[in-house]
Amino acid sequence: MKAVGLRELKNRLSKYVRQVQSGDAVLVTDRGQVVAELRPPGQFVSGATTHPGLSALARTGRVSLAAGQC
Repeated sequence: MKAVGLRELKNRLSKYVRQVQSGDAVLVTDRGQVVAELRPPGQFVSGATTHPGLSALARTGRVSLAAGQC
């Protein structure tokens, strides 16, 4: 998985979008800390036990997950 800083991502966004379209995932960093992941829609995170869509709903407070999830 490739990591890219925010400035580099901003300057070359189309390059990284093409990489994601081809199936690669890209980690986005801000001052050396990962702040986001770009990945093709519907692609599961390796080792995840909760569907990414359900995790997103939990982060926004629309659902509550059982203890130990997400």
